[in-house]
Amino acid sequence: MEIENFFKSTYEDVIISELFHAIKDSVRERLNDDSVISFSGGIDSSIIASISYSLGYDLTLITVGTKDSKDVENAFLVAKILNLKEPFIRAIERGEIRDALLAVMRIIKSKNPVQVAIATPFYFACKTAKEGGFGKILTGQGADELFGGYDRYKYMGERELEEALREDVMNITKDIKRDEAIARSQNLTLETPYLDRRVIKVASDIPVDLKIKRDADLVTRKYILKRLAEERISKELAGMEKKAMQYGSGVWKLMKKMAKDSGKGVGEFLSDLEDFDD
Repeated sequence: MEIENFFKSTYEDVIISELFHAIKDSVRERLNDDSVISFSGGIDSSIIASISYSLGYDLTLITVGTKDSKDVENAFLVAKILNLKEPFIRAIERGEIRDALLAVMRIIKSKNPVQVAIATPFYFACKTAKEGGFGKILTGQGADELFGGYDRYKYMGERELEEALREDVMNITKDIKRDEAIARSQNLTLETPYLDRRVIKVASDIPVDLKIKRDADLVTRKYILKRLAEERISKELAGMEKKAMQYGSGVWKLMKKMAKDSGKGVGEFLSDLEDFDD
């Protein structure tokens, strides 16, 4: 058993090393002094931020959320843990959300509640970056699909999980197009370090049981990425939980409240805001 654990540990260490260097090379090629990072305090954006700082770039970190949101709380905490610059907080107020939702729906040409809720925090991040005179924004997009970050993966068997991961990676283009449209609307270039071909190559060779780790009743999503964070970034970062952007930022909660106040569901509320040409 000791020999088995040794080789298992060594194998994971090899993967972590290859993955870390692939991500680092990808980040290095995408950085310049005109860059900012969309920073939620989650593991994906935190790895990018930490690597950026290790490469000598003192980048601005932009965090979007309502004043009591989890992302704002996490961003301050993680920045302190990793010794990063204090993030710039773009606080979302209820009074401005309607115009933002309208702008987002026109840009992404969709009134799908989930798509709008995901795109809206990023819209505020991009708008803030433009106002700051920046030209490029880095995000952690792609890490959930490559390394098994979505909650639904926990309930899948191995074969179903393999198929779901493969399908989600293949379908990520539509999410990138959404984010690119938001970035372009603010004259920004979108950079997605995790979707570099070298990172994808390493990720595609990682067994699914190192993406979703099952140990008795404990299921760990993005296991190998958390191991990387633990070994190369910070043990404290590896143990932090992160909500999806629409929830962590507080945008979904705000949308639901506005819809409820108008006596509607979120979908009907968005549809009634304003019509636009499909």
